[in-house]
Amino acid sequence: MPYDPWRGRGLMQITFKANYDEYQRYTGEDVTSNQLAMEKLEKAPHALLSAAWFYAVKSKLIDASEVDDFIWITRVINGGFNGYDHRLQYFNQSIPVLGLQGCLKLNRNGAYRFEESKAYREKRASFAWGLWNDPGLTKRGIAIKTKSEAIKGYTRYLELDDIAGKPTDKKGDPKDKGWYGIGRQIFVRSYCETRLAEISKGNQEQHD
Repeated sequence: MPYDPWRGRGLMQITFKANYDEYQRYTGEDVTSNQLAMEKLEKAPHALLSAAWFYAVKSKLIDASEVDDFIWITRVINGGFNGYDHRLQYFNQSIPVLGLQGCLKLNRNGAYRFEESKAYREKRASFAWGLWNDPGLTKRGIAIKTKSEAIKGYTRYLELDDIAGKPTDKKGDPKDKGWYGIGRQIFVRSYCETRLAEISKGNQEQHD
């Protein structure tokens, strides 16, 4: 199994040793010393408690839930937008079943807008939105990729990087690099600029 022995366990699929260690410190329950201890996360009560801990304590997503920020919640739990379409489909199906209509704030006809999400205010999330929506790439999770959404994400990253003063490391190189498998030494800013140029070139060729 991937990530063994620290495979995904519990309702939220807690994965990686660091998360097991953190949950153990929070609860005082041994979930790391051996296989049986780890498997506690697969059974009651820790299958549920570990999910609640990850959602409410570690990821601090209660506020995001209250404002119906589906995009931000997906970004925090998944890191990016893997499985975004499936998660959104299941969520929309659950709304009438659970009577959640009165809780919706950002959901419009089953969809969410990037500009209304907390993701719009974070560099990594903005870059991810561009990456997963880029029709010139093959990131899985968002099936209907559009140039307009990709441009929004890439452009917003550049805006936020400008606001942050284009932070650099001790060597003077941009700090943001290697995100989401673009290449360990690839700078995110350069990647955004390249993809925006490619998208613009494609648009121009379509009009010629």
